[in-house]
Amino acid sequence: MTDVLVVNAQIWSGKIGGDFSWMRYNPSSGYITEVGRGAPPPKETATKVKDFHGKRIFPGFHESHLHLGHLGNLLCSLDLHGCNSIEKLQTKLQDYMAKNPSGWVVGNNWEQDVLGRYPTKEDLDAVSGDRPVFLHRVCHHIGIGNSKALQLAGVGKDTPDPDGGAVDRYPSEHPKAGEPTGILRENACKAIRELTRPNSAQVTEHLGIALAQCIRNGVTSAHSCEVQSWNEFKSLVDSSRLPIRIFYSAFYDSKDSGNFPKAGEKHGDLLSCDRIKLFSDGALGVGTAFLSQPYRGRAERGIPLHTEEELLRLVKEATASGYRLEVHAIGDAAAEMVIEAMEKADVTPEKRPILTHCQILRKELIPRMKSLGMIANIQPQFVPTDARWVDRFLPDGLMDCIYPWKTLTDAGIMCAGGSDAPVEHATPLQGIYDAIFRPSGRDEEGNRIPFKSVIYISFKSEDNTGADFRSDEKLSVTEAIDLYTKNGAYATLEEHRLGQIRPGYFADFVVIDSEKDVVDFPEYFQKATVADVYVAGQPKFS
Repeated sequence: MTDVLVVNAQIWSGKIGGDFSWMRYNPSSGYITEVGRGAPPPKETATKVKDFHGKRIFPGFHESHLHLGHLGNLLCSLDLHGCNSIEKLQTKLQDYMAKNPSGWVVGNNWEQDVLGRYPTKEDLDAVSGDRPVFLHRVCHHIGIGNSKALQLAGVGKDTPDPDGGAVDRYPSEHPKAGEPTGILRENACKAIRELTRPNSAQVTEHLGIALAQCIRNGVTSAHSCEVQSWNEFKSLVDSSRLPIRIFYSAFYDSKDSGNFPKAGEKHGDLLSCDRIKLFSDGALGVGTAFLSQPYRGRAERGIPLHTEEELLRLVKEATASGYRLEVHAIGDAAAEMVIEAMEKADVTPEKRPILTHCQILRKELIPRMKSLGMIANIQPQFVPTDARWVDRFLPDGLMDCIYPWKTLTDAGIMCAGGSDAPVEHATPLQGIYDAIFRPSGRDEEGNRIPFKSVIYISFKSEDNTGADFRSDEKLSVTEAIDLYTKNGAYATLEEHRLGQIRPGYFADFVVIDSEKDVVDFPEYFQKATVADVYVAGQPKFS
């Protein structure tokens, strides 16, 4: 039998103080065959020996929520990260257009708080001429189009707001009163997104670029939420170019596209789909997350993307078709709508329905989540991003149960960790760090900074007086690692062969480089790097 013996390593067993020191795996079958502590078997018993010189080894990291298609698009388009003024955005747009002289200009990653205000179509028109331009905000729930883009999408002064969306318009006192500002929210973006959808060859190329980035970050399996890219993922499998395990979550509104998987469809051990993705609301940072109380200083509560009746119909329809459910819910009112729809549809715990984001909850909702067997798909990296401004958006009455990772965990809710890339970087090491320490902000380079350095916001909660945000919601080191390993496997129904280093499990593992061991010194999770990545015992990155 061909096998590889790994020696001289700190192999994570699932608990602190219980490390294995050696393991054996079969690269032909792709499975781990033995693990142990103390002296390893004689080297002569193995076909090959790998000495990792005391490095830390974890099970391959599982990204429980990202968008590989969007990530690839972003990596191949105009990236506006770091633009801290409208003028800098315009300069980046001009430079990009000079290098890419024809066709639509699609960009990503602006934030109105960083820019100083929302951009307008006139800001874009000033430098874009007659070329259509559409720039997604970092959350991808809203975007800004120039006049040409709005014209091509049929958006004008008399265009009504679509269901589940809104067209921002200039107020009555403005010289252009009633005209679109260029900002499109939620479903109002759909027409432009259809016009700018990449073709199949571009999708395949973009996926390859995104997958390569994931591998470098130690991701060996991922739940990717996708719009019409199932056929392209299949082509990657067929051509042996899919390097990691993909658990595909299909946007349900593309079910009639011809590029949509059947429930339970599988292609070997690398590609499968058993669930669909629904949306119940938008994003907190742009005021479209659906809350039970009005946003601070406003009359609005956000945008529910479906009526209660429509959401219930979709839940019943998808369940009857054999799919598991994943539903985006950021606001507490959206979460309650989803919970109620699943209760009415008799969704059972063995289906393991997934509530994605869970940023704003109310404590009385948590027992209902538990009764449904609901998995909380959380994004620890949202904490340092959102802590900069969350108290300026939320009313006092909703500040009690926000980003409540420890509350959910202690209530027996299975939590799985993801980045929502490209919203955040697909870096599980950073996600683990953020789950443990919950830092309260970032500097201009994106590095986490302590609470006392975040001078441009003020929190009213007594819990936020230290160098972290809501310290009572910190996870332990083991709980944080579990988010990206065994819990992610549970969310995929693959906990019997994924997410742990045990005999009979896939030989998916990552080797970590760090000045100090990250388990003993967890502050080093932020500084650690990925040295080697293996999927089914095959080296994928070194």
